[in-house]
Amino acid sequence: MKRAKGFTLIELMITVAIVAIISAVAYPSYIGYVQRTNVKSLQADLISAVADADAYRARNFTYTGWVVPPSLSGSESFTVTPAITSAGRVLTIRAVPKSSMSGSGALAIDSLGQNCHDTSSDTSCTLGTDTW
Repeated sequence: MKRAKGFTLIELMITVAIVAIISAVAYPSYIGYVQRTNVKSLQADLISAVADADAYRARNFTYTGWVVPPSLSGSESFTVTPAITSAGRVLTIRAVPKSSMSGSGALAIDSLGQNCHDTSSDTSCTLGTDTW
């Protein structure tokens, strides 16, 4: 009698169960990695934007009229908003995570060198606390 070749249903079910368990462990870790990478990339872009804004202020003696670079304004992960205070002398850039980055925390940086990253809040952070 010839023996049939291939896999039995039980063998396939065990393989699927093992793959499901491995995926259940790996997926959250992967999402955390993606979020940490996006936050670090945003921090670098914010520092670059402040340097660009400082160069603008050196030429124009005010931050008024400075425009957020496309790398920040077109971000798929964060909503970035600049705020100019003290008669155009102080610039603050805040970044709030969009839904795909929920839980990664709000970030901010200002032209005075203060920054913050509050991982407990997706809506705001206080400059000078919870620094990068």
